[in-house]
Amino acid sequence: MNFATLDEFSDNLTGMFEPEESTKQKRIILQGEALRVWQSDADMFLEEFLRLDGRGDYTQDGCVCGKEDAIYRCRDCHGCELLCCSCMIHIHERQPFHRMEYWDGTYFNMITLKSMGIRLQLGHVGSVQCGNPIPAFNDDFVII
Repeated sequence: MNFATLDEFSDNLTGMFEPEESTKQKRIILQGEALRVWQSDADMFLEEFLRLDGRGDYTQDGCVCGKEDAIYRCRDCHGCELLCCSCMIHIHERQPFHRMEYWDGTYFNMITLKSMGIRLQLGHVGSVQCGNPIPAFNDDFVII
């Protein structure tokens, strides 16, 4: 294609990337249909979000281990089951960067695995205790 001026080239280029009018109409119709589907189920989604913001289906008091109350949940694991502190630490020995929450009777609050008692021994398998553990300075460090 040969173009005499830059304006002629620009007009042709714009026309190549603009969708046809029928394509625009189809897109508007599809977007409108998606919105109608969402509106018909909006209440159901809202109820589900509110249910999961609380304890959801996990209203039991005891953990599956039967030793402690199940008040902790992980924001990053699949599922919303509640577990006790020791079960949560055991499950997350190899996932120390997951975000934990605890149930205070009214709502969930953020809590760290460190404050729950998890200890990482770098260079050792999770269940093997180090023979010569050296704590971090001030027992505090940041992982970037």
